[in-house]
Amino acid sequence: MPDKDGNITFGVVGLGMGANRAQVVASTPGARLVAVCDIREDRAKSVAEQHGCDWYLDYEKMLERDDIDVVYVMTFSGLHAQHGIMAAKAGKHVICTKPLDVTVSAVDALIEECRKQGVKLVTDFDQRYSAKAQTIKNAVSCGALGKIILAEARLKWYRSQAYYDENGGWRGTWTLDGGGSLSNQTVHFIDQLCWIVGDIKSVYAELSVMSHNIEGEDLGLAILNFANGAKGAICGTTTFPRSLYAGIEIHGDRGAVLTTRSKDIEWVWAEGCETDPESLHVEPKVKNAVEDMIYAIKNNCEPESSGEEGRKSVVVLEAIRRSHELGQPVTL
Repeated sequence: MPDKDGNITFGVVGLGMGANRAQVVASTPGARLVAVCDIREDRAKSVAEQHGCDWYLDYEKMLERDDIDVVYVMTFSGLHAQHGIMAAKAGKHVICTKPLDVTVSAVDALIEECRKQGVKLVTDFDQRYSAKAQTIKNAVSCGALGKIILAEARLKWYRSQAYYDENGGWRGTWTLDGGGSLSNQTVHFIDQLCWIVGDIKSVYAELSVMSHNIEGEDLGLAILNFANGAKGAICGTTTFPRSLYAGIEIHGDRGAVLTTRSKDIEWVWAEGCETDPESLHVEPKVKNAVEDMIYAIKNNCEPESSGEEGRKSVVVLEAIRRSHELGQPVTL
């Protein structure tokens, strides 16, 4: 229940990137940060002091509080479902960072427990809440780009070996990271392909470790077939000399959109098909996962970025891994 001032109250567990999300909670109207939790005391104390809230090293103790409405799960990817399920059983709504977990079975268990307990589940794909992404989705949905021919997710970043080794070396592992450059970084744009273009029918993939000492891929390539007949491609790597770009490229028989070469949408139109981009602009109803959760609670509705939406990219990632292992296309 909201506090006496009508605020939805939050606790954050996992204070790596979770420190950033604690700041998002603290700065979002209608939200109040009550507590934070991490296995590292220095992190927990630092974030708590910054925001004037309580801190915990014991997640179960934080969950015992009856003045927390929502738990924001920002732990290692392979622990997301476990920590989300614990929160749901304690009667808390759950926001979980991407990916929802590293296997579809774990994601399904989280979704089912939230449904069973009657709590909301938000997947924090923060880029979905941007005007840029929602404008692109509108351009595809309304037919401005025509029949979609090809949709690509592309990420070329640099990550050092030290990046993979820090914090116990969880990144780049199958168990805790679900792989590497696709599951950790490129997943944002895999999600956008699922959300904007639609269901994926089949995938063929190859995964490689080219320049790091890790289990999962630092270079992932995949060819996609969408249910609507469009083709797709994924290229995600952390082997590039420096972090250069990440985004999507989608084109149809009337026009194209690119977010890989500029911070803004780059529009390309076929001759005679020019459309004023302003007519396609969408202003988001909610601007982040915290606002999404608050709106869903107060209006008793499904979040925009629900658990079911978050599940889609994990299905694709699991199919990519299976295709690589089998050396053949996999039907979803």
